[in-house]
Amino acid sequence: MTVCSGSMAPAVLGPHCRFECAACQQPFVCGADVPEIGRWRVCPHCGDVVEIISPPMVHEGDRVLLLRAAFGRKGPRRWELVAFRDPQRPSRATIKRIVGLPGETVQIRRGDVYVNGRIAAKDWAMQCEMAVLVHDASTDGTNPSEPESRWKPVGDRSGWTRRGTRFLHQGGPASASSVDWLVYHHRRREGGSLVAGPVTDELSYNQWRTLRGDQTETVRDLTLCFQANELAGDGWLVVRANGGDDGQLETWIQPKSRSCEFRFNGQVVASGMVTTLGPLSEGHVTVGLVDGQWILAWDGRVVLRHERPKAGDAASPSERPWAIGSAGLTIEMEPPRVYRDTHYGRPPGVLARWGFDRPVVLASDEFFVLGDNSPVSEDSRTWPDGPGLRAKLLLGRPAIVQIP
Repeated sequence: MTVCSGSMAPAVLGPHCRFECAACQQPFVCGADVPEIGRWRVCPHCGDVVEIISPPMVHEGDRVLLLRAAFGRKGPRRWELVAFRDPQRPSRATIKRIVGLPGETVQIRRGDVYVNGRIAAKDWAMQCEMAVLVHDASTDGTNPSEPESRWKPVGDRSGWTRRGTRFLHQGGPASASSVDWLVYHHRRREGGSLVAGPVTDELSYNQWRTLRGDQTETVRDLTLCFQANELAGDGWLVVRANGGDDGQLETWIQPKSRSCEFRFNGQVVASGMVTTLGPLSEGHVTVGLVDGQWILAWDGRVVLRHERPKAGDAASPSERPWAIGSAGLTIEMEPPRVYRDTHYGRPPGVLARWGFDRPVVLASDEFFVLGDNSPVSEDSRTWPDGPGLRAKLLLGRPAIVQIP
C-alpha cells in the first residue's frame, strides 16, 4: 500500500515535498497538502527560511508491505505500528501506533499516555525511535538571521570556546561547587522572527498549516545527546536539565573513576558506574527525561535510570532546558543535539472526544491507536463512533519498502 496521509510523520511519510536549505545545506521534507507558490518553508535544522519560487515536485507517500502474520496469536504490542481498515472509511487502509491494549483503561495527560492510571513508559530503543529532532548545533551560525550559536557560555570569564562546530573547555581545579556552564537557548520562529520560548509540539512537516500560539502545546519530555571526543582531568562532566518547576536535575559523570550520579536540587538520588575498561576518555553521552524516566546512556547503553521527579500541573518548562557543564574537566565535544518525545495533544480545530477529560475503558477486542503527527491525525481521540479499534479491522504490521 502507498501511504496517503501525513498522520504518522516523521516515522511514515504521506505525499510530501523535499527541500534543501541554502544556509546549512541540510535536506528536509514537508507535507504536500498545500504546496503553494510564494509561501515560505522554515528549515528545521538552522531556522532559516526557504522561499518557494516555483511549484515543488510532490513525492508520493511511503510504500509499505503489510506483514499479515506478524502479530501471531498474541496480537500487536504497545508502541508497534499497525495497518488497519479505517473505522470511518472501511475501504481505506491507514497506519497508526498502538498505545492501548484490549481491556486496558487509557488516558492522555500532558502529551503522555497513561494506562490503568500509570504512565506508559517506552523502553530505551523505542524512546530513540520515536524521538523528534528539535535542534542540531552543527548548523549554528549558518542562518543569517541567527549568526550565533544557541549554546552560550555563562559569564565573560567562562572557559568554554567554540572551534569550528566543536565546543571546548579547558579544565581547571576540580570543584563540585563551581561548574562552568554552557547553556542551550531555545528559539522558535513566529512569522519572520525567532523568539525565545520552551520547546513545543510543532513539526516542520506540517508547515502547510498555520497555527496560533495557543494551538501548540509545550513538550516537557526532552533528550540531549553529544559526542565527547576528549575528557581529561580529575573533574566532572555535568548535564543539567532545567525542568522549570521540576527543580534542578543534574547528571554528574566523573570520567576518571567512571562513576555517575543523578542529583535533584543538589541531593544524590541515584548512582552507578559506566562498565568499561579504564577511564572514560571519550564517548557518546545521552541524557533523557521521557515518560517519567530519567536516563543516562553511554555509547548507546543505559547505565543509570531513575524515576523523574514529578512536577505540578502548573509547571512552566524553561526556554533554557539544557546545560552542559565542566567542574574542573577538560572537554572537547561535537555539536549537541536536542530531541523531544512524540507528543500526543488535542488536535487543533478538531473535537477531541476521547481520552482527555476522562479515561477510556477498552473492550476485550479493542485497541487505542494514535498518529505520531498528533496535530493532523484522525485516530482514537477523534472518531465519532467511539475510540476503540476492533481487532477484526487489523491488516498487519507495515514495513516500509525502499524504492530505488
